[in-house]
Amino acid sequence: MPSFKIGKKLVYFKGLAWLKVGETSGFDFEDGFDRYFAIYMPKGLMMKEYQEKYQSFKNEIDSLLKR
Repeated sequence: MPSFKIGKKLVYFKGLAWLKVGETSGFDFEDGFDRYFAIYMPKGLMMKEYQEKYQSFKNEIDSLLKR
């Protein structure tokens, strides 16, 4: 059985630290594939910015996953 990979909470890309703001997954799609979604934002922003982006991400993914 294949393993399901998830992203780290903090990653570095081109010298910049990125924080995972949110993640979710969906299983048993009609095409037979599972889905993993994550959103990362640069480290050092205000908490309000992370919260707003997370809510936007959550709304979009919930719509996609039909929750």
